[in-house]
Amino acid sequence: EVLRDAYNEAGDPSGLPYEIFSDRYDLKLNWAPTQSLSFQAKYHIDNWPWEFSEAFRTNSATGGEGDENPAWGARFDKVVSSNTFFEFAYSGYDGIDIHESRTGSTEDGFIDYSPPGGGPERYSGGLYYPWAWDTSQDAVDATVSTYADDFLGGDHEFKFGVTYATGTAKSTISGGVNGRYFYRYVYTYNY
Repeated sequence: EVLRDAYNEAGDPSGLPYEIFSDRYDLKLNWAPTQSLSFQAKYHIDNWPWEFSEAFRTNSATGGEGDENPAWGARFDKVVSSNTFFEFAYSGYDGIDIHESRTGSTEDGFIDYSPPGGGPERYSGGLYYPWAWDTSQDAVDATVSTYADDFLGGDHEFKFGVTYATGTAKSTISGGVNGRYFYRYVYTYNY
């Protein structure tokens, strides 16, 4: 799955288009060497750098976001007997979302909430609120299912299993590239 889109907002003098870019790829493999044994493997990757552009931001104050987000999994199924079934599955993913200046600016950000002559706020200098969110997870599931016919007056399924999952989440956020930004706000009292 491939997506390409780009446009400029009315009045945007930057020359940098607002670009949405996404490539998604999936791979799935199945193998059944016998009637009672099967394997499955899956892999997915999502590459999505987005480049923002706005009419009232300088190029250095304009950001981009995105990265690659791979995910994977594997499954093993075994028919042990006519009444017993074993399943084992593993899955994981690693995702990162980075918001940084399109030009690599390390200037302090400046927001003019009261531009001369009025109008909407204007952003210049470096990026206001850059961030990085990094997450990952790995999980394992193992289960055994057995079917009991005519047990205690009925047919029953018994399932025993264990699940283990572990993950991380790291977030970094800042008021600006250097940990700060500046702004101007003018308010006039009229009595």
